[in-house]
Amino acid sequence: MRRKGIIITLIIFFIFGITIYSLKRSAQKPVEVKTQEVIKGDIVASFSTSGTVESKNKREYYALTTGKVLKVYVKESDRVKKGDILVEFEVQDMTNQLKTAKLQYENAKLQLENLKKQKENAINNLPQNQTASIDDQIKMQQNQVEIARLNVESIKQTIAKQQRYLKAESDGVVTQINVKEGSQVPVQLPAIVVEDIYNLRVVVNINQYDVNRIKEGQEAEIKFLDNTLKGVVSSISKSATKTMSTAGTDTVVKAYVDVLEKSDVIKPNFDVDVEIKTAYKNSVLKVPNEAVIQEKDNRERVYIVENGVVKSVDVKIGLQNDFESEVISGLKEGDRIVLNPPATLKDGVKVVDKDVKR
Repeated sequence: MRRKGIIITLIIFFIFGITIYSLKRSAQKPVEVKTQEVIKGDIVASFSTSGTVESKNKREYYALTTGKVLKVYVKESDRVKKGDILVEFEVQDMTNQLKTAKLQYENAKLQLENLKKQKENAINNLPQNQTASIDDQIKMQQNQVEIARLNVESIKQTIAKQQRYLKAESDGVVTQINVKEGSQVPVQLPAIVVEDIYNLRVVVNINQYDVNRIKEGQEAEIKFLDNTLKGVVSSISKSATKTMSTAGTDTVVKAYVDVLEKSDVIKPNFDVDVEIKTAYKNSVLKVPNEAVIQEKDNRERVYIVENGVVKSVDVKIGLQNDFESEVISGLKEGDRIVLNPPATLKDGVKVVDKDVKR
């Protein structure tokens, strides 16, 4: 009988304890969190870098002559068209010299013909030793003819190499002038540089570890100050180069991003920011990155809210960018997730959205 009383007492205490626990839990103050619904939408992954603007059509005009600059017809920033004269050089007038050389050549040929006729007339009338002397004269005159001919050709080549005018071979804007009137023609530098400032591209250096993400044809955005222009990756170098950085030596691959919009905002040699779209998916489940918890075992999970109580859910993440992640499995559209969940948050804890007015 006594044993039965003990059992009844224990049961009463157990029921009382459960009741007290339940009352405490129901009285527990909900944790304030920020939540958001899982939605469907587009997600873009991108690669951000910087680069230098250059013209796709840049022409450097070097002088072929070594004389003086007679006149410069353009100044920097001038627009020029194909065929426009850029620079005039001082050239030597060799017209008379060429005429004299041609006359000497004709006279030498005439003397050679006369010697040949003398030999024909004398071959039957003169002794053999005298005709041999004429043969020697013919050989000598043949040499003189060749010398005269080479002199004519040499003068012609000199005239051809003389460059009186430097002309634009395409439309563009003069961006560099390295000549002055009255000065000698520069040897190392181009006399004039003309660029098409509306046909631009950006040269970017891609680290060897990122280059596999970059493909020809990928869309890009070129940003300078508050301006954004559309672009596309047009080509990627087939070889890598070494560059110096604050961290040491980097191995990089050059990529070229064509600017698809004409604009006065950017110009050759400007430094700009470039964002290349490396991957794109549309109409997928996505969540903000601050909702995803990365576990040490590489599992990823989120907290969802059901009837005011949080629950931990494992998720599989797909495409990611700096702001959001694609959710392949574990969630459905409309689920409410916790953003930046506190480390103390556990399954079964009551929560309330801090942004919801109560």
